Amino acid sequence: MCLAFLLVLVLPSSILLTHPATVRSTLLRGTLPSRQPPATTTSYFHSNSSYPSSSSSSSLSSSLSSYPSSSLLAPSGRRRLMRLSSGAQPLLQHCAAPTATRNMDVVYVVHSKDIGPLEWSVRTLLCRCPDLRRIHVVSDDSASVHSLVSSLNEGASSGEGTLSHGKEQEEGQRVVWVDEKVFPFNVNDVARHFSCHNKCGWYLQQLLKMYAGRVIPGLLDYLVVDADVVWFKELTMIAGRGDDGRPSRFYYDTAAQHVAPYFQQINRLTGGQVHRVDRALSGVSHHMVFKLDVLEELLKHVEKLHDKPFWKAVLDTVDPKAGSGFSEYELYFNFALLYHTETAEVRHLTFANGPNPKLMYIHGDESRMAGPVWGHGNFEKQMMLDLKHGFDFVGYHSYAKRRYYDVPAQFLEPYCKMLGVAQRNSDIARRCNVPWVDGHPQGKEDQGERGDSTESAGTVAVRPSL
Repeated sequence: MCLAFLLVLVLPSSILLTHPATVRSTLLRGTLPSRQPPATTTSYFHSNSSYPSSSSSSSLSSSLSSYPSSSLLAPSGRRRLMRLSSGAQPLLQHCAAPTATRNMDVVYVVHSKDIGPLEWSVRTLLCRCPDLRRIHVVSDDSASVHSLVSSLNEGASSGEGTLSHGKEQEEGQRVVWVDEKVFPFNVNDVARHFSCHNKCGWYLQQLLKMYAGRVIPGLLDYLVVDADVVWFKELTMIAGRGDDGRPSRFYYDTAAQHVAPYFQQINRLTGGQVHRVDRALSGVSHHMVFKLDVLEELLKHVEKLHDKPFWKAVLDTVDPKAGSGFSEYELYFNFALLYHTETAEVRHLTFANGPNPKLMYIHGDESRMAGPVWGHGNFEKQMMLDLKHGFDFVGYHSYAKRRYYDVPAQFLEPYCKMLGVAQRNSDIARRCNVPWVDGHPQGKEDQGERGDSTESAGTVAVRPSL
């Protein structure tokens, strides 16, 4: 796909994986085998160095001739949460050419009061990722959500607008709403287990994501995406296919979060059978593919171990004193890398966290909340600025009053150079050994809203990868 070339890193020889067939048979009995070194060590690192450059004009031309124009994907006239201006047209241009078969679904979980950037998340994902069949939006029953879903389907109602080809078009709309009430638990069930206060909804949305495969009829292997993520570059989530042509291996992106309560809870939840595979890597990158058979084995193991439904076991093993006590991303990421390495290939897409959609970068140190760094601005302008900077995606978290980065050390280079982050963010500058004086990188002009850098992200020929 149109990503830049990749550097190859080697999995530490200390990480050894149990043969997946052994795990599969024992999981159904509710116990995981002790990890014994196999005859050879299997690497989960992404080693594909043959991605074409994202600046390939020929591929973009062919994509544009065979895919809906940006006007078809832009917010419709009936509902204008975020109206597309002429200056923001590039956000939905150069869409990926659709694949003949779409073998993945997508699940968003959102509450009506938090739909904010969801429209842009869905539209840019449909534009950038050609592997997707149907988008499922799980939420409360709200007029604003129904209006959004209707708008999204209207935007994709011509040409390639429904599911794909032939019989698939008869199956329904491309974007569908799923009532959270059809799930076997709700926010009150979460609140009854412990005093989660204002985080009850946060725990609920994680459980909804993990139960979607059991609840939504006919769901394929599915990508879960945080509702505030906007995509800027063409990508694929499929790393390999089986003999039948269906996806058998998916990409998993990495971050650098270190939240001890997550792994303390995972230890209690899985009986010590799942732990952090690599201390330098986190699975919390705001999106993740759940492979149905792998996810179901994980859920069944926990249910057998605790003799109760998975969701109750999760809530019963959360430390009520922990501010953040559970991560669905860390649980699945490390389970797959430990016991189903044949389904997982790890990479790093460049991304940023924040600001929230009401803020726009003006100039100065973007890691700061104070001063004239951030102003109340136009969300489209901030997205256009981030598109110019060259990120793969950005999470515009509603709580973020600044910009920060969860970047593992081995993937820091593009943030130091090609993306120009070290010229705008003192935290990254420090990690990149770029000296700052009086709030500015020494010897460099502040890049501000221009988004320029010495090396353009659009010409990057090397992207670090696992």
